[in-house]
Amino acid sequence: MFFAVGTQTHVDAPFHGLNANSLVSELNRIVELSPEFCDHFGEASTPPPTCLKQTDIRDLYSVTTPLFAYSYYNVFTLQISPAQLMARLKDAAKLAFAKTLEHIDASAKAHGRLSGNVAGRLNIEEAVISYDELCDEVKKVQGEERLEALIREKTAVWAAERLGNQEIAAKLIRELYELYPHKKPMIVVGFAPPYYPSRTPNLNNEDARRLLAAVDDLIRFAGEEYHEKLGKSDFYTVSDLSYTGLTDDRGAAEIGRNLIGLGHNYVFPLRDLQSLDIEGISFGGWGKGFHEMSERVHVPYTFDVLPDLLEHLIGKVFE
Repeated sequence: MFFAVGTQTHVDAPFHGLNANSLVSELNRIVELSPEFCDHFGEASTPPPTCLKQTDIRDLYSVTTPLFAYSYYNVFTLQISPAQLMARLKDAAKLAFAKTLEHIDASAKAHGRLSGNVAGRLNIEEAVISYDELCDEVKKVQGEERLEALIREKTAVWAAERLGNQEIAAKLIRELYELYPHKKPMIVVGFAPPYYPSRTPNLNNEDARRLLAAVDDLIRFAGEEYHEKLGKSDFYTVSDLSYTGLTDDRGAAEIGRNLIGLGHNYVFPLRDLQSLDIEGISFGGWGKGFHEMSERVHVPYTFDVLPDLLEHLIGKVFE
């Protein structure tokens, strides 16, 4: 999640402020579908991020520019650590901030040539911090106990109002910014729930090697018996496999520092997952239009072929 704070100005003096919408819009240009955020494992590459929501925060019409805006994206990972991901996200935010200020300055100069009224350059510097850093600064002023009580109280109220975890995340950042001692235009970067940790096969594990060998045999069996050409990938977007253990438990603990609302409106079972190490694959029916109104399965394969393939696979794993 990117949470942008600008400076307000009246619409008849747009060059005297920084519209928060400008920051998240430039961020969208940089992050949307960017291969820079694709991760890789074996022959698999994750899809690039796409924006799931982008909005300013205001309820009523106003001729003053928005002070707050936010956006959030899905970001798939395979091997990159949370620290590396946070660094990339912050770099994107810094670039967006710089490009936005450049655009405002260029537009102000162009408008000045038309109107004869040249606006001065905005006295604003790029500022990007993580959610964890925001909390640390507020903690210095409010104290850890008071900060924790505030987060607990606010998230409980918003959860009772049945707000989604992402909206709660944005509201929480805004609430903490109001207590932030260094008020200025900035972008706060954090992780909004839900979090699905990446899960990749542990090739040092005998169970994993046996399972992957069974998959190779299944591909052969499907081709010979049913003339079906099965594909195999090291990555299958979001699935329940994320909750069969942790490939990188240190990384999961690290991401918790910037996972907004963790332990309050959102619970991540870190200790439970640390106790699990279940090797698995995602294998099932075939169809089209996943998560769309047109979602459907191919009936002959799903109900006639698939049951035999599953039986063969299970038999091979446990023979």
